[in-house]
This record gives sequence, structure tokens and C-alpha cells, in this order.
Amino acid sequence: MKTAKFKAIPNYEYNRDGVYALFNGEGVLVTNDEKVIEALEKAKPFVQSEEKPAPEKPKAKPKQK
Repeated sequence: MKTAKFKAIPNYEYNRDGVYALFNGEGVLVTNDEKVIEALEKAKPFVQSEEKPAPEKPKAKPKQK
């Protein structure tokens, strides 16, 4: 099961297409409901995902002879 964390303005209420989500007083919402996650990912720029992208591996420098 996927869990996602979103950030918006405090106490923001998202209510569209049968999806209802209420952000807390700090503007944070954590959910594992796939329908809510899918809807909120499309609600940019009003709702931002706080999922951290995977860090890039540093590229190895070629060895000099």
C-alpha cells in the first residue's frame, strides 16, 4: 500500500470529483487512499507532494593515468 504526504495552505479542503480531503492546521495531509493520492497529484500548484525523489548517485570520475 502506498502512503503519500501532501502540503497545502493550513486547513485546506479539497472537494472535487467525489474526492474529499482535509489538510490539518499545518497544511499537511498523509493518506494511503489511492483515489485521493491520484486526485491530489493532479492539483498542482495548489497542493504539493512532499515525496522525496530518490537521490542521484554521484558519477564516478574517470581515473587518470
